[in-house]
Amino acid sequence: MRGHEPLIAMRKAGRRPACVFLNDFLCQTDWPQYGDSATVSIHGDAPETLDLRFLVGMTVSVLATDENRARTILEACKAAGAEIVAIGCARMTAHGYVASTMGEIWRKS
Repeated sequence: MRGHEPLIAMRKAGRRPACVFLNDFLCQTDWPQYGDSATVSIHGDAPETLDLRFLVGMTVSVLATDENRARTILEACKAAGAEIVAIGCARMTAHGYVASTMGEIWRKS
């Protein structure tokens, strides 16, 4: 997992971003340096073993490249206490375009 340390520090300081982007692919995670959205990469990690407590009460956007993995990440976010989780699955086409293959939104009741 990469990009989570500044988010944990933010949460410990009593602050929280509007949304956390949890990406299951390699991506830039230097978001605090540029004032970007909170972005964490879990590429290559087993979602069910991650400590995602920093997601308690948060709105989370998950983007994965595999539908089964997207659903596994959704369950990990729910178990960690996220409030709202939107999952999506996308892949690159042969022509270099991104094709969405699924999307789902879960809200804690």
